Amino acid sequence: MRRSDITQLHKFEEETRVLFHQRLFPVILVGMVLFPVFSFLDYLVVREYFWAFFVLRIACAAGFIVLLLISYSRFGEIHPFTLGLIAYVMAGFTMSAMVVTSGIHGSLYEMGLILILIVFSSLMPLDTKQSIVTGFLLFFIYVGAVLIFSRPTAGNVHIFFINAFFLLVFVLICILKCYAEHETRSKEFALRMELDSQKEKLQHMAYYDMLTGLPNRTLFYGLYPLTIARAKRNNTQVILMMIDLNHFKEINDTFGHDTGDRVLRHAGKLLSKCVRAEDLVVRLGGDEFVIIIQNIQNEEEVERISKRIVDAFIHQAPIEISDKAYTVSASIGITVIRPDDDLSADEAKAKADKAMYLAKEQSKTVGHTTCIQRMN
Repeated sequence: MRRSDITQLHKFEEETRVLFHQRLFPVILVGMVLFPVFSFLDYLVVREYFWAFFVLRIACAAGFIVLLLISYSRFGEIHPFTLGLIAYVMAGFTMSAMVVTSGIHGSLYEMGLILILIVFSSLMPLDTKQSIVTGFLLFFIYVGAVLIFSRPTAGNVHIFFINAFFLLVFVLICILKCYAEHETRSKEFALRMELDSQKEKLQHMAYYDMLTGLPNRTLFYGLYPLTIARAKRNNTQVILMMIDLNHFKEINDTFGHDTGDRVLRHAGKLLSKCVRAEDLVVRLGGDEFVIIIQNIQNEEEVERISKRIVDAFIHQAPIEISDKAYTVSASIGITVIRPDDDLSADEAKAKADKAMYLAKEQSKTVGHTTCIQRMN
């Protein structure tokens, strides 16, 4: 199983756990209310056992209250399904006791078992395994209680089998229902995860360059004002560099766009290694890159960073083009934005752009090596 599938499975399980948490409270609350309320049926059907059944119902309702308090206290380490299962078993044992005790009226109380089964499987987000466990657990509680405490005789064994058959049918129906709902819920979750993934991809495409993976022009214009505002607040300087690759058009035209793309990716990785995580390397388009370096305290830092960028190009590992080693060179223009400057992104970029063209002219005179110029 792929890591993404495992992550998605964990997220689905966590969502199911939260859904259990949300639904367990009303399910136990309904059971807590209905169990004592239905005691009036005991008075009508089995009046002689009314008080015994009433105590049973109250005890079961008190158990529900305890579970409700545990549920409301966010479970600790107990899974909500475990709490729901305990409540379910308590109700099942109580109703089975009433079935055994009421004798000829046991079929009426068996309807209570079926009601418990339907309510629990309908309201709780059970998967197939959980529905099989809960359904057959209730069935065997009933069968075991009847066989142990009220063994059927030859005269009424057929009634026992009919009642057990009906309960089994409802168990199977509930299992199928839970299976269908769980499959539907998992498909909806998978679709939602796919939509979220597509949304993230679209957002990434909107703010990042697909070729190099670097931030694009849109993200540059979005982050520049925030960077300047932070620099003003902290009374620090910001370096903005414009970088243009030398001879890129000739490489692209001579060796093709695939080779040009390799050169761009190589340059993007080279520039990214020169800066800190808090700095920003942007591909504006074509062979133009921008670097924003923040938290600059003094001129010495400006000189040191400028030298580091130039040295990265000088000492880079060559890229192979047509079986020949090729070293990428660049023309770099730099401007320093001080706290008292009030330059927009375009104004700062224009100053760095002028410096870059000066660097390009210098590069032509010294053998097209990497050169850097500064515009104050």
